[in-house]
Amino acid sequence: MCKFHLMGSCQRGSDCRFAHDQRELQTLPDLARTKICKQLLQTGLCEDHQCSYAHSREEYRVVDGFSAADHREAEMQLHQLDAMKRAGRLLEPGR
Repeated sequence: MCKFHLMGSCQRGSDCRFAHDQRELQTLPDLARTKICKQLLQTGLCEDHQCSYAHSREEYRVVDGFSAADHREAEMQLHQLDAMKRAGRLLEPGR
């Protein structure tokens, strides 16, 4: 919600990027598996069965509307994961 609209002082009106009432609010996107698990990158193992981060190229998802910089960073991390896998440095958790 637009904090300025709530105070009655939004100068942007219809050009404002923030919602001015409940009907303009959008649901949050599902961002699960849109970033690479840092624990896996650092240690080669993630044992958190509730972890919402991607642990492989197959798990990694792209969500429209998110920055290309995030996707470029993820591509570098996926290459790192591939190299770790080839070197036998990724350990299989009991998932």
